[in-house]
Amino acid sequence: MEQIKLRNIEFRWSEEYQRYELIKWNGDPYYFTIALYDKTDRGYELRIVRPSLFFQDKDSWTVAKHSITFLESDFDQNITTEEVDT
Repeated sequence: MEQIKLRNIEFRWSEEYQRYELIKWNGDPYYFTIALYDKTDRGYELRIVRPSLFFQDKDSWTVAKHSITFLESDFDQNITTEEVDT
């Protein structure tokens, strides 16, 4: 699983939600989930669940941008693989 971290913002797989999430660390072991990534038939959508925390920190936007690029490339690669298999 992919993980991207910049200072106190982290993109990771969530066992609890069974999807990727964007979290903001508030001192180990405490964190807030600030966004979830919903997989659709057309790719991934970023769903911001804590807007005040997401927009408060430029790092959130930076990590979200890189993580969505990673997820979309993985999604596109899986679509291509499925087309070859059929």
